Amino acid sequence: MGPRIIHVGLDDCHRIAVLKNAGYEVVGCNTNSLLHAALVGVHEISALLISESDDAESSDDAISLTCSNSTAPLILFQSESRRYDESEFDLVIRRLTAPREWLSEIAMVIEQRRSGICSAVRNTGPRRRVSTSNQMENSRNRRTAVRGGS
Repeated sequence: MGPRIIHVGLDDCHRIAVLKNAGYEVVGCNTNSLLHAALVGVHEISALLISESDDAESSDDAISLTCSNSTAPLILFQSESRRYDESEFDLVIRRLTAPREWLSEIAMVIEQRRSGICSAVRNTGPRRRVSTSNQMENSRNRRTAVRGGS
């Protein structure tokens, strides 16, 4: 099996299936007790993915549990609300980013952490990468370029 990823939050965009099809072992944790068990379990965690939602309390707890029990990268699938401070995460994936793009970025963050490029302590040094592409932004940029930058 591939790298082990924990997913916290609502999987309304079917990201778990996409990750599994890409070869990741994905554990969905809908409660803090499940998350804690997964974090302190026998298997190494390659990353923790949080799908931003209105249930802020459970996501806040997930961030705290992860920071205190693991050095795995924190990755945020951002929602419209943009509730979280991006500096808390190793990677922020904007809404509507194509799966092939975020899969590539997740793999890169995991590899960087594995090879020691990323700091083992959060919020120190240049570690945070933010996926800035999304379909609406790309479309707007293409329209601006066609109109001559106006």
